[in-house]
Amino acid sequence: MKDNFILLAERQHGLVTIGQARAAGLTRSAILHRLASGRWEPVGVGVYRLAGTPRTWEQRLNALVLASGPSAAASHRSAAALLAIPGFSRSGAVEVVTPRPRRHRDPTDRALAQPGRKGIGVMRVLLDERSAGHVPPASELEACFVALVGRFGLPEPVRQFDAGDGTGWVGRVDFAYPTAKLLIELDSHRHHSSKLDREADAARDRRLRAAGWRVERFGWEDVTAPQRVVALLRAILSGVGDDPTGPSVSDRHQLAG
Repeated sequence: MKDNFILLAERQHGLVTIGQARAAGLTRSAILHRLASGRWEPVGVGVYRLAGTPRTWEQRLNALVLASGPSAAASHRSAAALLAIPGFSRSGAVEVVTPRPRRHRDPTDRALAQPGRKGIGVMRVLLDERSAGHVPPASELEACFVALVGRFGLPEPVRQFDAGDGTGWVGRVDFAYPTAKLLIELDSHRHHSSKLDREADAARDRRLRAAGWRVERFGWEDVTAPQRVVALLRAILSGVGDDPTGPSVSDRHQLAG
């Protein structure tokens, strides 16, 4: 059975899911040991990379597909590259399509993850299994942020949060910590680089800040070199961050530049 499991990981470019690991007979303790020893590392929700396997474009694409659920598939430029259509290369960002998710979770799983318990960051990764009700990441950047949250033991945010003000719904944001009144948007270059995109984002942010929300926007550089992001989130969530309705860190960087 375990030989078949290794062959499965090889076919998946050095990746396995928590469901596959358990189907192969690995216990939760065995999975935790592999994570703690560095033999496995989380690369998405419920998806792990075997240490020493090559970090390739195909691996990144497959990690996002596996993290997005059993009905997910490569799409757009990524699908074209896999089909060897001229003009599309196996490099750069990866794209996946998935059916619209429902937002239900099994409360019995969450009961195992009580605040303050040793190893809770790793445990949250293990408990975030790909059940029919979980909310999968919509992009590679979101998957990286989810992995960041688990790796540094940050509280789990609400995904795809509908935010509003006194006059109604304003928009759906990538992640939220409602108790801390914190909204997090992840800005890929592809979808947020045009002048109209930036203006629309700024207008929505102003409306949400006026309603008392703090809005932080992070890009690829922030999520892949996360020390500043982690320190900022910890400060905000502990209640020592600055004015939540003022300019975000990303806004202040732009103003300073």
